[in-house]
Amino acid sequence: MCALPIAHQKGTILRRLIAVIPAAAFALSVSSGSLPAAADSSAATVARAAAGPTQSVAARAAAAWIGHQLAAGGDVLGSPTDWGMTQDAVFALAATGYGGDQIAKTSGRIFSSGTEYIGTSKQASKNWARIAKTALALQVAARDATAFPTSEGARDLLQEVRAARNPDGSFGTSDFAFVHSLAVITLARTPGGVPAESVRWLQNQQCTTAASPDFGGYGTGGCTAVDGDATALTIQALRAAGVSSEDASVADAATWLTKHQNKASGGFPSSSGALNTNTTGLAGQALRELGRTSATAAGARFIEGLQVQCTSLKGSAFTAADVGAIAFDRTAWADSRAYGIGTTSGQWLRASTQAVLGLTGSRLDQLSVTGARASLPKTGCSAGKPAPRVTASATANKSKLAVKVTPKRPTGKWTVRVQKKTRSAWQTVKPDYRVKGGSAVLTVNLPKGQYRAKVLAKNGYRPAISQTVRLAR
Repeated sequence: MCALPIAHQKGTILRRLIAVIPAAAFALSVSSGSLPAAADSSAATVARAAAGPTQSVAARAAAAWIGHQLAAGGDVLGSPTDWGMTQDAVFALAATGYGGDQIAKTSGRIFSSGTEYIGTSKQASKNWARIAKTALALQVAARDATAFPTSEGARDLLQEVRAARNPDGSFGTSDFAFVHSLAVITLARTPGGVPAESVRWLQNQQCTTAASPDFGGYGTGGCTAVDGDATALTIQALRAAGVSSEDASVADAATWLTKHQNKASGGFPSSSGALNTNTTGLAGQALRELGRTSATAAGARFIEGLQVQCTSLKGSAFTAADVGAIAFDRTAWADSRAYGIGTTSGQWLRASTQAVLGLTGSRLDQLSVTGARASLPKTGCSAGKPAPRVTASATANKSKLAVKVTPKRPTGKWTVRVQKKTRSAWQTVKPDYRVKGGSAVLTVNLPKGQYRAKVLAKNGYRPAISQTVRLAR
């Protein structure tokens, strides 16, 4: 079997954090606009409420597969334990709104991991990125990141992240916007918030040279090594810190991302130029909240196209146990389709845990186990016929909703329910509509607002729901 080259996995969160960051001691500087390190030392996290279980069939399938991999591995991933990827799994399950019981078990293992991943307190200035990610995973799981038990005694991981901050607002010795963004997102979830200098430092890493093809993106400072993963996570960090979506540091970064999306497939490339589900997951997660619905919908379709589904089993080496898993790229998909996931399961885990973020849309600073369903979604291919695919878009003048359902119903018609988003819930627009599907398009004239289309379960077919579309008049 052709194994996925390790270089092609550089877009994953884990590999970003295992990069060597030289050790150095940095004192916390409390200057104008900054908050004292002790400001949040008594509270683990600002309360977050999850949106509830996702409506995405693909995301539910991915959650089921990831959850079962955790359970099979003793509530962690990898052997020896890959703590970074295990934390990614916590983010993935929380994003789908499923597996609350599994999140509790896995976060318990993280909470008892001691210094295995984050190192000793003396190594905190070097390992601040790992500490920040661990703290974020605990925040998502509603555990106290200020009382992390180790053989040295309880450690305040949030304080250690703040202590790694330099006078200019950066963290440690790395100038990579990706890891800096992770620290910002973690601190944004605390009562103390993010020091103003850290927000400004991050904004100053943007490529602002108008003539550069990387104008608007983020990488390792200015227009150097601008990268899709870094740009996507930086957007999330700035939004978490309260930066407006209309600010150039966010808006231009979003434009850079959409310009680099592959128009044919909907996928986003890593810094190597390879289209992959990891980068696409992060990009979709960042763009969805900004209302870039076309880009996020296309990205989701790219991810779903590399996910094992019940229909993927025929004529392949995939098994029913693989349903829900997401491949890193087309090469990994083709190899495993021919030979089975087998020894490349680690690659699939790494891809799946990050790719699922592009199917749900919740930012990392908003993820929470609160509100998640305790159990994992049901698995298997015997729970009825596959769900149809429903897509929604706005017509040219953005005054009508165009809905397509595939495949075409062999008999009868699909029942389509249009829903409008209100402040607190989705409200049904009456009456229900019916469409044959296939090439047929259902067009509905609607007032200004955000809408989605839901295909109701019928004759053994599972329900399906479209992306959100904004209409304007």
